[in-house]
Amino acid sequence: MTIPVLICDDSSMAQKMLLRAMPKDWDVDIRFASNGQEAVEVAQQVHPDVVLMDVRMPVMDGITAAEQIVSQRLAAVVMVTAYSQREQVERARDAGAMAYVVKPFTIADLLPAIEIARSRFVEMAALADDVADLTERLENRKVVDRAKARLTQRFGLSEPEAFGCEACHGPGGEHTGRMRRGDPRPPVVYFGSDEKAAPVEKQNAMCLG
Repeated sequence: MTIPVLICDDSSMAQKMLLRAMPKDWDVDIRFASNGQEAVEVAQQVHPDVVLMDVRMPVMDGITAAEQIVSQRLAAVVMVTAYSQREQVERARDAGAMAYVVKPFTIADLLPAIEIARSRFVEMAALADDVADLTERLENRKVVDRAKARLTQRFGLSEPEAFGCEACHGPGGEHTGRMRRGDPRPPVVYFGSDEKAAPVEKQNAMCLG
């Protein structure tokens, strides 16, 4: 399987050095950028597995670019730079970079960093998807709860009765004509739009919308 890799460095020599560091048995698709802005644009186009990013570059520095790439969930970012100051490392960490390799490096330094960054990126993307799914379910649950509360308050139903009636009404109270198998026949307390109309016997009533 082809591994798309983006190398971002304003030095052509550094770009070639990183290219030579790629294992011979890796099927890689290499793209290049010479500043952070270019890196963001290329990442948006090709969605590489990993970006090897220098720190100090013209137009946009690598840490700012890393933050944008990570926040858009475009790729894993590995910082590859000659600067090892604690402040730079902390900035890169806060920007979402998943590894930090200091030049000069060996292949033994770079490859584990790439593998770990790729693996962590996949895990974080899956976690973000799970969180989004749970958030959507929670919002849907809130809609259902509001619908049940509306039924209990408006028609004087018990919670089980409201739950049954919810089966054939949409979140906004509209009648859908559908009921879940096994649900009790939900009662309609009033006929028509006049809420003061005479109530229907619950045991014999069925939901009329």
